[in-house]
Amino acid sequence: MDRMQGFVETGLATAGRALQAAGDRAGLHLAPDTLTRTAARRLRSSLRAIETLVRRLLVLIAASLELEDRKGPASPACDSQSPAPLPGRRARVFELMPLATFDPEAFQRMAATPAHAPDRNHTGIRLLLDRFHTLRAVIEDPARAARRMARLLAREKQAGALKPICVPQERLYRFDAEFGLIAAALPGLVSEVLPTWYDTG
Repeated sequence: MDRMQGFVETGLATAGRALQAAGDRAGLHLAPDTLTRTAARRLRSSLRAIETLVRRLLVLIAASLELEDRKGPASPACDSQSPAPLPGRRARVFELMPLATFDPEAFQRMAATPAHAPDRNHTGIRLLLDRFHTLRAVIEDPARAARRMARLLAREKQAGALKPICVPQERLYRFDAEFGLIAAALPGLVSEVLPTWYDTG
């Protein structure tokens, strides 16, 4: 991991800048109560891409960790993220391996929107804000999430799951060249740090 440390640090810094830029484009610094549906869709797309990049960086960090459960029971605090919660809402936990393409945020948003909504071109942003702040907390302090990732990978390997495969990220035109270069390098690096996935010895 020593030779990758600089890459990981650069990657996290790049992800942080991309997240800030996405928030600025959506006008989050103005503390709006709603966004246009177009702006919400663009922000959601940006968050998804940044989350993917951060998850892959977490795999690189996790590969260097000595799992705490080899020495003894893990502290419960290591299994959860603790970003500063938004008022009146429980802190969101960063998803390490999303399951499918179903978007629960979109479903909840549609279910919560009354049929007589006065402006159908706008949508509430509370869920997106939760996601934004959770991602920012992981970028600023990835240690806990990396330990969670290390444990998850160890469980998956022990259970005989297939080795994680990172396909190239697409549709990165909203991000700068540095983000694209890091995203392009990560699939190969993730494969490199998990070379003994199928070893049984």
